[in-house]
Amino acid sequence: MGPFYNLAATLSMLLGIYVANRLTSVSLGDGNAVYASVKYTAKTTAAATALGIVFRAGIMTIINYVALRFPPPVGYYLSEPAVVAYLPLIGLFNATLALYTVPLGLFLARIVAARVKLQNFASLSA
Repeated sequence: MGPFYNLAATLSMLLGIYVANRLTSVSLGDGNAVYASVKYTAKTTAAATALGIVFRAGIMTIINYVALRFPPPVGYYLSEPAVVAYLPLIGLFNATLALYTVPLGLFLARIVAARVKLQNFASLSA
């Protein structure tokens, strides 16, 4: 089940990044969102990192709380006290991973977008 846990963790983090980008984007009035400036990308990166952490740690805490009590391959057949004891450590792991993955990913995306000259990401490299 490891790949499914990883998929859930990655998708929840990406959902947080998506929500942050939607909340901090500037609308052109026709439904399209654009990125405004370099200052704006710093704000977007901070918001995406924060919401990526919140979504990943929150959703994975719920998934782990439910799944860890089942026998393998779904969980580890842990008792209720053991599950509750593991949750803060697993949450710390998920938060730490998102803390460096999101800014690094956004940085690399800006570099690639500047080289490829994609229309949707052109202002990210500004």
